[in-house]
Amino acid sequence: MRIPEQKERRSLVLSEQTFPIIGQITAGMPGGFFVYYADGDEGLIYANHALVQCL
Repeated sequence: MRIPEQKERRSLVLSEQTFPIIGQITAGMPGGFFVYYADGDEGLIYANHALVQCL
């Protein structure tokens, strides 16, 4: 019987350099896209223009 390997947990590092990249990727999306903190105090980190228009 094979023991499943534990997957390495990677954290996404957001910085001033990554936000423009996220903006370019999500600009052409037909729907909303957001990034939020799921640990502790949940909070919105990023929302694309399509999501903001829905509000």
